[in-house]
Amino acid sequence: MLTIYRAEKKDINSITKLIYKLNNQKKSNIGFCGKDKYEIKKCLEEYFEEEPESSPFFLYKEDGKIVGMLGYDGDIKSGVAELWGPFIDIENYEKWEIISYNLWNELMDYEINIISYNMFINVNNKNCINFAYDRGFSLINEEFVLKLYKKDFKYNIDYKINESRKNDHEKIIALHDNIFKNTYYTGKQIIDRINDNRKVFTMVEKEEPVGYVYVEVYPEFGDASIEFLGVDENKRGQGLGKKLMNKAVNWIFSFDEINEVKLCVNSANKALKLYQDIGFQVVDELIFLKL
Repeated sequence: MLTIYRAEKKDINSITKLIYKLNNQKKSNIGFCGKDKYEIKKCLEEYFEEEPESSPFFLYKEDGKIVGMLGYDGDIKSGVAELWGPFIDIENYEKWEIISYNLWNELMDYEINIISYNMFINVNNKNCINFAYDRGFSLINEEFVLKLYKKDFKYNIDYKINESRKNDHEKIIALHDNIFKNTYYTGKQIIDRINDNRKVFTMVEKEEPVGYVYVEVYPEFGDASIEFLGVDENKRGQGLGKKLMNKAVNWIFSFDEINEVKLCVNSANKALKLYQDIGFQVVDELIFLKL
């Protein structure tokens, strides 16, 4: 019989080691989780201390060692959860499949108001892709993860781009939801996430936002991410995307601790070449799935 149980605070170090080992390999990489050991541990500590009910994790032990984990970061208000895993340090696929099946069942038996599950999987992570399709997940889109290093960046200032104003939030929400109809954050979720380390910058013309970029920085991890960039379809082809990108990257690199920035781009996004022209390089390919 498999030894599966719900994780506790005392398991954080063991879970961190497992995720760190597996998430730094493309064949077991999950896009929702970090690759830095300190970042992974910090996120887990926050989940266990601040969101224990909405972020359950289940573990599989073998010979006294944790070798399997599946959990999620859940949002009870929206009923949406982002899956962490399955992370299973087992080479034999048949055994991997049995463990993942049992971890999933334990997670589904956990009573909480979650109605939709998201997965963000590296294209080389065949085990997790099979796991997702076997449980009815649907492919929503394919994404590239790109990186840019501070030493390669040159800033061109544009005074028309500033932090979003509260009276523009509803229009930004509508613009985002119109451009990105099926993605991991809705326009409202983005606005709700704004704080000192999460910003929305907008390009405004005649008091109307015509483009925006949503950025997150993690100075304590020396990391940052440009999550979304969108331009009104009637304003495309005028270089607004490049200007918004310049503003976002310049703000990110204003933090001394940050020397690189990453970005997720839909594989069908025509702006991919724009990002590469700025200096971004493709480092990962992932797929976004929903249940």
